[in-house]
Amino acid sequence: MADEHLISGQTPFGRTIGLNFVNLFQDPDDQSVTVRAEAREDLKGPAGSLEGGVVATLLDYAGATAAARALDGLVATQSLSICYLSPVKIGPAVAVGTPLRVGKRDAVVEVRLVDAGREDRLCATALLTAIRIGDRPPIESFAS
Repeated sequence: MADEHLISGQTPFGRTIGLNFVNLFQDPDDQSVTVRAEAREDLKGPAGSLEGGVVATLLDYAGATAAARALDGLVATQSLSICYLSPVKIGPAVAVGTPLRVGKRDAVVEVRLVDAGREDRLCATALLTAIRIGDRPPIESFAS
């Protein structure tokens, strides 16, 4: 992980949960987006795993950002369908969003989330549809 380029979450909420984009602008031909967050104790529920809402947020961030890159603009999540498969217990939680279909104004993205501390155990999958709502912000706004 030492060679990864991390960019912290761009919203106060993203920063609060410790969200980081991994290698976001390293390969312009790679349309996938990877988001990572540690499984901190303050983000875990009574069973000792990441709260479902935190997992959903990671899936949404990875999927919507992949859609925004594919559509070259700002997007809004139109739908997000999640399958929770296994709890994230150790972390970090790593979500990778990959565009499946890109239209003129919308994109469909598949997102897979793993628990890296449990040998990349698949913990959740999602299908996200996003719609383009405006021009993308300049890359400088993603500076760490």
